[in-house]
Amino acid sequence: MRRIAAVIIATLVATSLFAHGGHTHNYLGTVKAVDGWHMILKTEDAKEHEFELTRETRYTRNGDSVSKGALKAGLRVSVYVADDGKTVTRVLLPAKIN
Repeated sequence: MRRIAAVIIATLVATSLFAHGGHTHNYLGTVKAVDGWHMILKTEDAKEHEFELTRETRYTRNGDSVSKGALKAGLRVSVYVADDGKTVTRVLLPAKIN
C-alpha cells in the first residue's frame, strides 16, 4: 500500500513540474508602443507587458499574413508568446475597417 501511494505521489509531483511547459501564452490588449523589435502591450487589467518581436514573429489579419508595419500603437491585438514569456510568436491584428 505504501509503494502504491509513493508511486502516485511521485507521478503527481512529476506531472505538475512539467504541466506548464510546451505551449504559448496568449495576451489580449492594446498596443501602447512599438519600437524596433520591442512592443509594449497594455492588458485589460491595466498591466503593461514588454515583449520582443523577432524575424520569426508572424502577423495576421483575418487569417492573412500582413507585414510588421501593420502593428501600430492603439490597436487591440491578441499576442501569442513563447515559453520564455517575452518572445512574440504571433500577433493577431483586428479586421481592417474601410
